[in-house]
Amino acid sequence: MKITFCCFVILITLSSHTLAEAGDAEERLKYETFKAKTEISLESLKSVKSQDLMQLQAQIDYQKNLIEQINNQANSLNNNIAIGSVMITVLVSLIGFFSYRNAKTDAQLVAKQEAQYITQQEVKNWFDRNTKDLNTEIDELKLKLRNFEDEANNTAIETKELMADHLTELLDRSISESDNYSNKAPDTTKSQLAQHSSAVPVYQEFVLIKQLEDPQAAIENYNNQRKELGSELPEMQSNILLAQIKKGDAQRQLNKPKEAVATYSNLIKQFGNTENHFFKELIARAYVNKGDTQHQSLNQPKAAIITYDTLIQKFGDSNLPDMHAQIARAYVNKGFTQGQSLDQPEVAVATWNALIQKLEKSLHPVVQAHVAHAYLNRGFIQEQVLSQPEAELETYNHLIQKFAGSKYRIVQAKVAIAYDGLGFKNLLLAKQAWKIRSQRERLLKIAIYNFEKAVELCDEVERPMILSNIAYSNWLLGIKTDTKKQLAEAFALNGKRIRQFTLENLEMHSVSPDESFKDLLNTVFRQTVDQNV
Repeated sequence: MKITFCCFVILITLSSHTLAEAGDAEERLKYETFKAKTEISLESLKSVKSQDLMQLQAQIDYQKNLIEQINNQANSLNNNIAIGSVMITVLVSLIGFFSYRNAKTDAQLVAKQEAQYITQQEVKNWFDRNTKDLNTEIDELKLKLRNFEDEANNTAIETKELMADHLTELLDRSISESDNYSNKAPDTTKSQLAQHSSAVPVYQEFVLIKQLEDPQAAIENYNNQRKELGSELPEMQSNILLAQIKKGDAQRQLNKPKEAVATYSNLIKQFGNTENHFFKELIARAYVNKGDTQHQSLNQPKAAIITYDTLIQKFGDSNLPDMHAQIARAYVNKGFTQGQSLDQPEVAVATWNALIQKLEKSLHPVVQAHVAHAYLNRGFIQEQVLSQPEAELETYNHLIQKFAGSKYRIVQAKVAIAYDGLGFKNLLLAKQAWKIRSQRERLLKIAIYNFEKAVELCDEVERPMILSNIAYSNWLLGIKTDTKKQLAEAFALNGKRIRQFTLENLEMHSVSPDESFKDLLNTVFRQTVDQNV
């Protein structure tokens, strides 16, 4: 570029020198024109070259930036390579560790399986060697068991017949001799009574009956009666009363209901107006037994209602706990008669409500049991007959709230039935809401809670059904760990009955898991039956 510029300068100098020598104006004009054109060309060339220089400088700067970015990427790549190397090292170490552990576990499993196989083979060989002898012994034991059962059944039948005949004979003799003795010696004392051979055993039997209800209360009640009436306690008359009641009970067991009603009626006619508190409780018992016989054995529900009402009107204001027990029993049986035989569910509920209102605060265990039974009957009628499921749940909750803390087993058993009723109700609600997962799971958990409370308080009669309900609820909830164990225990207690009830329950609002549970139910039932055989 510099060389070109110099050439133009030299050319201009030479041109000027030529013009000066020539002095020709025309040439000078041409020179000036050429000079102007040359300057314009130089300016244009200079501008073009300046732009070339700027573009070159921009390319140089771009190359520098590119080199700098490449250097940064190289540094980053080196760092990533270093981190990757560390991670690969750690990964290789972990792979080596787990490979070692798995190899060790596999070796242990193989060793365990080989040991089990050897043990199973030894057991199988032992059974193969002894199967024939074992089968023979089992057949002999089964035969002996059948013979023993037949012998026991025959003995039980003969014993029952003999005891019934003996009891009837004893009661008739006791009544007859007691009447004769009372006529001959109306002022009988305690010492004379002790010498009476037929009256004493009957009186001892009465004491035993009382002890079955509440032993301490029975003894205290008897002692209080002796203190109240002193040496003139008419013990002979008490034996006559009890003997007649037992005679009526025996006639009922021997399927002689008319004779039993006549016996109770004669007793009530003979002693119905007594003022002796001890006798009143026996008279009340005769009324209830008479009403039960009229309803259950003679199919005379209206006559039974009259009998129950007579007892309630006659002794309803009594303050004696033992009398309350008979009054409560009369209320319960009256309501049952109205609901079952007379088809009067609302009247039955009213009868049980009257009992609850009258004796709910009693501390007597037998009274509490009858009041709790009234609650249960009311809940059953409300749900099954009156179609009042909300009222049923309220009834069960009231029963639990009232008697959950009772210390008496006879009352706790009633509370257990209420818990079971609540659990079963929530179980059915869960099946009805099956498509809503959150709702069904909540209801199933409530059901299981109530079933578990019921198991804590129930008697042996209700236990197998409650266990079956727990197993079914857990199955629906997806908790299958103890289901088989719970079913096995339930079947061991009462297999056929529980299996039938559970199959019936499965038909209520059927859901998808029911079929698999039914298969498990039948499998466990067969296994339990085989084990029992």
